[in-house]
Amino acid sequence: MSFVVDCSVTVPWYIEDEATLFTDSLLERVGQVEIRAPSLWVLEFSSAILNAEKRRRITVADRRQIIAQAS
Repeated sequence: MSFVVDCSVTVPWYIEDEATLFTDSLLERVGQVEIRAPSLWVLEFSSAILNAEKRRRITVADRRQIIAQAS
């Protein structure tokens, strides 16, 4: 089985206060299913994480770690 993700699902995997039961349940299945993302996901995800840093919701170190993990 596979599923398509977008930023509304993946950003909460890294920014805890945005997590929901739904996003957490999908994260638990990451190793069990194939994940697909639209081609724009990389740009949207990077932008969302950068905006989180600008709004001081995460630190520079957090941003670097998130981008490295998501790559």
